[in-house]
Amino acid sequence: MPEELSPTSSTMPAPSILPQGEPAPRPLFLYGTLLCRPLLAWLLTGDPHRTSLIEDVTAPARLRDFVRTPLRGCDYPALVPASGREVQGLLLRLQSTSQRRKVDDFEGETYRVTAVRVRSVGDDDGEGKEIEADAYVWAGQPEMVELGKEWDLEKFETKG
Repeated sequence: MPEELSPTSSTMPAPSILPQGEPAPRPLFLYGTLLCRPLLAWLLTGDPHRTSLIEDVTAPARLRDFVRTPLRGCDYPALVPASGREVQGLLLRLQSTSQRRKVDDFEGETYRVTAVRVRSVGDDDGEGKEIEADAYVWAGQPEMVELGKEWDLEKFETKG
């Protein structure tokens, strides 16, 4: 049975549905195919139509000193370090370690989980808050990365 996501406020302090003593997973910075809300809903709930639940646990965010690039022969992008660049994405606050395992399994072994500091977007002060999160950074073959090109979410969504 797919697990439910718990709604959160606009600042996203997630209510705990974890077993006593289990820490909440670190938030994740999403930048690629999981920005497609039906795909993220399917991954976390088993139902691509439950996108309203995804809205409750995600918020716009940006990550500095990285770039999102296409990969040769792939529909999904890579996240690679790039000084002075910035990637727009989503901050995902998972509600359980099993949800985190689902995302880890989806991303696979060619990405390295990397601690990053992202900035939330759209706060009242316009600056956003700095938040510690994890991101999936490309750890596959460097020659697959198409530096200088931008991965296109809209193209991915219409192709799928």
